[in-house]
Amino acid sequence: MNEDIQPEQLLRDVQDINVLHIAMILLGAYLVIALIRRTFPYLAERGPSKLRLYLLGMIPVLRLALVVGCVVWVIPMIFEVTLRNFIVILAPQV
Repeated sequence: MNEDIQPEQLLRDVQDINVLHIAMILLGAYLVIALIRRTFPYLAERGPSKLRLYLLGMIPVLRLALVVGCVVWVIPMIFEVTLRNFIVILAPQV
């Protein structure tokens, strides 16, 4: 049970990684972020003053949430996510 896990065992096979799917996820996130960056200031200019602060403050929060969501969605497509691999990644190296 004291086997060393090789780095090759953490990644999926190249044939199993759907690059087109990953590219579509990243492109979709980029487009949503661009839409948020354009529409929220537009809505903030035309809305009530109290709403302006909330809308402008939500832009970086939504961008961060989208980036984190994409990373969480894409990581299992690239890496073999198992409990054993997770422990190997988080375990301190001795």
